Amino acid sequence: MTHYYFYILDKDFGLAFIKVCTYFPFEVKVCFNGHEWAKQQLRQAGIGFEALDNGFAACDDPERLQEICHSLSADKIQAFFDYWVEQLPWPLSAEDHAAGYEHLPSVWQLEVSQTRVFTDPEQGRALVESIIRDNLDLGRPDRVSLIFDRRVTKRTPSEFYTRVIQHGVLPSIRIRYKHSVLKLYFKDGRAVRIEMMINNAVDFGMNKGLQKNWDDLVALGRRYNKRLLEQLRISQDCFMPLDEVRALGQPTRLENGQRASALRFADERVMALLAALSCQVFIPGELTNKTLRPRVAQFLGRDYTSAQMSYDLRRLRHKGLMVRLPGSYSYRLTELGSKFAIFSTKLYARVFRPGLSACVPEPSPSFALAEALKTAAVEIDALVDCALLGSAAM
Repeated sequence: MTHYYFYILDKDFGLAFIKVCTYFPFEVKVCFNGHEWAKQQLRQAGIGFEALDNGFAACDDPERLQEICHSLSADKIQAFFDYWVEQLPWPLSAEDHAAGYEHLPSVWQLEVSQTRVFTDPEQGRALVESIIRDNLDLGRPDRVSLIFDRRVTKRTPSEFYTRVIQHGVLPSIRIRYKHSVLKLYFKDGRAVRIEMMINNAVDFGMNKGLQKNWDDLVALGRRYNKRLLEQLRISQDCFMPLDEVRALGQPTRLENGQRASALRFADERVMALLAALSCQVFIPGELTNKTLRPRVAQFLGRDYTSAQMSYDLRRLRHKGLMVRLPGSYSYRLTELGSKFAIFSTKLYARVFRPGLSACVPEPSPSFALAEALKTAAVEIDALVDCALLGSAAM
């Protein structure tokens, strides 16, 4: 035997296992689930709960549950490890311990999660599928650098892509950064689960020591989960009053007399500008003429000068969609700017453009909407003809 697995039921940590190597340097692997630890604390406190696999669907005292989840510390994990070292057959003898040889726990994999349970699971599934569809570009290097707040260059050792996986009928999305993964999926048909899996602390400029880095790594995982959750909120909450939409589509004058040019929906340049902005709205960050212009040019498919970019930045600012940061040439989108960019881009790409394409004479026979419109037109013409014949007969 080269390894022994010890499966244990701990009074504080619940189900766990410890894997011990039988040859030098006697590597040890400890695996436990923080949710099981939290469940044990609730049981000991007499607080009722409903489990959701390795999470929680409901709890009689949710505030206390949150406190418990945040109280898991490196000291508690170290105490758990030290206790079982004394209970299990161990490769290090008493003489080895006396000589100062011991195992020092380190963090090789850490998963920090956030679970939001839906009161209406059917609507929840539709929301998660919509979220995944709206965020298929999360794995691009520029988006990854915004979510993880780390610079991505050609030398960054990672493959950048978004992976959509279907487990049975449950969709999930994964975004990679180096060795680590940020996941979002529909859990047990009832909840959306956001989970940051840190597979190598070195990816984020830390080492793996448990005592020194546990708190920082957990805080890091929570921050990335929060960023992704904020992105999901903004991408789905882009509804705007009709009056605001109309005002943005018309030229106006500011109180100081300056003219704010219109942002007309379906205008090629305006739609390219908004599409470029919709890629940046999710994670608050600074925008400049230099960083935004190449993206607008890419959507336009032609040259887009620095002067044109300056003009567009000016009208975005005058329309209240963007603010200029004091003492700089950098800008940041307002909440109105975020909503307008997302709403307009979705409406144009998913409704306006394909809808008009179906109205073009002699469209492709495979276009289902075009066929439906053609059939409807024939039926309407027949109905009108019948109505006219009926009138003539009378």
